[in-house]
Amino acid sequence: MGADKANVLFGDEPMGARAARLLASAVGKVTVIGRYPIHGYHFLGDKEEFAGPQHALRQFSPTAELVFVLSCDLPLFSPNIVSELQKVIGEAQAAVPYVDERMQPTC
Repeated sequence: MGADKANVLFGDEPMGARAARLLASAVGKVTVIGRYPIHGYHFLGDKEEFAGPQHALRQFSPTAELVFVLSCDLPLFSPNIVSELQKVIGEAQAAVPYVDERMQPTC
């Protein structure tokens, strides 16, 4: 892409800040994992630049029973998906949405 996705504007708001704000409206506490912090949210910096989201997530130690993972490059994200996934997770270790028959593991 040639640019930091989190800082790409969607309307007048950077996509990373938008994702954090929308997710916080559904879950409360948000931890940003990446290269740069987003003001107002807990931050866990990447240990290895450009290693990808799965590498960064291995650093994260959740403190809640359920964790919602959201990529910063989903500008059309709706916080309603959080409660919908909570309804279907049951005893499973994860609930992953599908969009156009493709699994979306970072949402």
